[in-house]
Amino acid sequence: MHGASFGQAVRRHRQAAGLSLDGLAKRVAYVKSYISKIETGQKPPTVAFAYACDKALGADGELVLLAELAAGCPPVKVTKYRPLDRPDWPRVQADLLDDWHELVRVDNVHGPAVALDGVDGRLNTILRRLEQARGEPRAGLLSGSCPIRGVGCLALRGSRLRSGREPWIGRAMEWSLEIDDSLMVSWALFRRSQQATTAADPGAVIGLARAALRIADLPCAMRASILQQAAHGYALDGDEAACHQALDEAEDNAAAPDLHGDARSGHGAFCTGAYLDVQRGVCWLRLGVPGLAADRLDRAIPALPEAYRRDRGGALAWLAAARVATGEFTQAAVEARSALAIARETRSARTVASVTAIGRSLVAHRAMPKVGDLLTDLRAS
Repeated sequence: MHGASFGQAVRRHRQAAGLSLDGLAKRVAYVKSYISKIETGQKPPTVAFAYACDKALGADGELVLLAELAAGCPPVKVTKYRPLDRPDWPRVQADLLDDWHELVRVDNVHGPAVALDGVDGRLNTILRRLEQARGEPRAGLLSGSCPIRGVGCLALRGSRLRSGREPWIGRAMEWSLEIDDSLMVSWALFRRSQQATTAADPGAVIGLARAALRIADLPCAMRASILQQAAHGYALDGDEAACHQALDEAEDNAAAPDLHGDARSGHGAFCTGAYLDVQRGVCWLRLGVPGLAADRLDRAIPALPEAYRRDRGGALAWLAAARVATGEFTQAAVEARSALAIARETRSARTVASVTAIGRSLVAHRAMPKVGDLLTDLRAS
């Protein structure tokens, strides 16, 4: 057990403050499951986490000191291979699966910066288990674990995990080829296509999406996700007909409404009818038709479930950009301020950057009260 004294001290101060694990998680911006494992000594404390808890709980430096002492203890080195007991295997997979769904939910509600706080620990657990596992147990973990299947999702938004390991989308691709998991290959290609969209490389977007779609027997929600990704590539390429054909086919395969945002129904659970409506609006804007983009986004955003808060902020930024293009500067400023508030709450650097660009485009209209309010908000950040 690592940092047991630290974990006991955190629990003591938390209970003295009358806080639940949820309550402390909100104060320090770490996920509840991570804090629980710290308290029970299953995870070593970091000094950054100790500072956050010390401040939130008024521990007067005690937690920081305990964390520093724990960090000075030499790690236990395991040199002998011990295979994982077979009776333990289903529990290992179930625990990792539950952890992953919680991370997905946190990412959707609070943003990747918060979720990334818990990713490294889970990835370390996966790697440790993989080092122990051989044969069937290893293949079972690689094929049945959502943390491994979807690990590139958060890594994509964080570029590289704080541990400095290689990008995890590439690692996920290696694992998928190891066990001949075609669905995992398809999802890794989809994530690569997303990266190409950010880089504004339509040829790569379309090519990678097409490669992902060649996998046989894709679940409908996965197919919808990949098709809408291809649509963005066609929009970047100026091919309106192909863009909307891809979106139409995506709608035929759309996922059922997801109110929890934890991907328990599988990859692509986010790709609902409401999500696709938003993406069609974004594609209209990419195609240079801001009026249609604004109309579509204005109707689609209210239908997004509250669990997808980060997506709502991003969609509002796109709507504000469409308003700027149609000359509706006051409304653009109102929607950009709403997007900025959500972006700060979810720590979405991408949406903050989008709103900042909108603010620059509105500087000439700063005499308008709402525009002035937006620019004031941006200066405060």
